[in-house]
Amino acid sequence: MRLVLLAFALALCTPMAAHAQDAQGPEHACVTIENDAQRLACYDAANGRTPRAEPALAHERSLMPSLPNLSSYTPPPPRELEVARVVRRAGGDVSIIMTNHEIWTPTTSLRRPPQVGEHVVIEAGAVGYYVLRPANGAAFQVRRQD
Repeated sequence: MRLVLLAFALALCTPMAAHAQDAQGPEHACVTIENDAQRLACYDAANGRTPRAEPALAHERSLMPSLPNLSSYTPPPPRELEVARVVRRAGGDVSIIMTNHEIWTPTTSLRRPPQVGEHVVIEAGAVGYYVLRPANGAAFQVRRQD
């Protein structure tokens, strides 16, 4: 019985060993190449592929619309404004009206909106939003209303 089990185990292990030797084919040498372009050329040669004359990325870039250069974007400088009125609407929405007639709406509910006459600083935030920093209190995100 032991002999049968031993023969069966050997029969199972033999294909695995052969498969492990096949896994170390010609592309095994490519793993050690540090340079990306050379490593890709090695894999291409090992698998019988020939590189294209023109890189695909250059062709894809020509199909894409040109995007604005965001690396040169500078946000507007912070502005100090004075609160003229605070309007509370039904439903809990708040509008903060400044002395220069700009209207700002918080994007979240406020515990304590700025008070009339209080000086606040408005700075550029992310994705078209701004941050309103009251003199006394926590800053919060706002959107400008037209």
